[in-house]
Amino acid sequence: MDTNVFGHLTHYSGINKNQHINKLLKYLIKSQISLLVDKDNKILNEYKHHLNKPTFKRKYDKREESYFLQYFMDPARHKPVFVNETDDLWNAIIAIVDDPNEVDQRLVYVAFCKGKLLLSNDNEDIVSQRSLLFEKTKGKREKGSDIMNSQQAFNTILSND
Repeated sequence: MDTNVFGHLTHYSGINKNQHINKLLKYLIKSQISLLVDKDNKILNEYKHHLNKPTFKRKYDKREESYFLQYFMDPARHKPVFVNETDDLWNAIIAIVDDPNEVDQRLVYVAFCKGKLLLSNDNEDIVSQRSLLFEKTKGKREKGSDIMNSQQAFNTILSND
């Protein structure tokens, strides 16, 4: 899950005006999903950097947004994935996704190598590249891999539940 999904919970950007992110995260927590992260901790460091707000640090805080972050930032709910920077999947991803810190590439990689959904509201670097990523990683990514923004995921996942 991209950092921006959590970020859109707490600042009004219009993206979450219908509270779909809140409903989606509630569903994911109820389903007891784990968060895929890279073993090098670049993804976790990104979370810590961007989500280091007092709202998310107070364990006694009962606000829904704080609860979501406390749940997903709990190391017991993380599944570390080794990022092989020499394999064909990695090379295909870095040729398409531009991020000097490699976090966006790692988000795509861990989702694709495990056949999971990447939730991202980064329309510029990730979501808009979905078709090209699928084309260039064909035969390299695991079945079930996908990329959706939070609204698409809400519409897809919760409409089928």
